[in-house]
Amino acid sequence: MIRIEPSNESRAFLCDHCQKVYAATRGFVFEGESAHALYYAALHDCGRSAAVYLAIGLGERMEEDGVFGDVRSVTFKVNPNEAGVEMNIVDAVESPWVRARSLGEMMNVDEAIEHEKFQEFLHTADHIVSEDRIISEHLATSVFRTKADDMLVG
Repeated sequence: MIRIEPSNESRAFLCDHCQKVYAATRGFVFEGESAHALYYAALHDCGRSAAVYLAIGLGERMEEDGVFGDVRSVTFKVNPNEAGVEMNIVDAVESPWVRARSLGEMMNVDEAIEHEKFQEFLHTADHIVSEDRIISEHLATSVFRTKADDMLVG
């Protein structure tokens, strides 16, 4: 059984693409009492609706330097829709954390899909998106805002 421990804090950053300020948050995923994964989430409002870039690094944490040892990571782009969310893997170069040492080696789409822990990445992402309050509220607000925009235009 995994447990999410979100930081419940966010920091502001400037988007390279649209030059808008966006929030980023992070957290840990525990399996029992052991740190099982680390995640970072960037909450964007580029374009018509919000998106979350969610990077997850799975692996054992090294106590002495705080860096995960055998970690491999994947970045998902999470988009809200009326049925919930749609998650797509993005290549490492599209990840805001492609150079984050704490996430270990970031995989590209093809590599991630073939990885032995691919289903574990998906399962962990589902938990994070639904249980991290900052992420779930950002996505829910976007769906509401998009519906209101559609009503004004239509």
